[in-house]
Amino acid sequence: PSGDILQVEVAAEDLDGEIAEVELLLNDELLHTFVSEPYVLDWQAPKPDEYEIRARAIDDHGNMAVSLPRSAT
Repeated sequence: PSGDILQVEVAAEDLDGEIAEVELLLNDELLHTFVSEPYVLDWQAPKPDEYEIRARAIDDHGNMAVSLPRSAT
């Protein structure tokens, strides 16, 4: 909801290298890019609505993994 702050925390690991960056996607649009841990963002919804949040991790070899979506209303 508008005015409420939601803390978004992402866990990411790479078994054969390093995580280069983690991106937070809000309704499939880039919200924030992390280049180091911790991957934590305090986010405030601009207006009451339903939002879908995903995380995309990219490793040092360019491989990518995307989380399942989480809803925030």
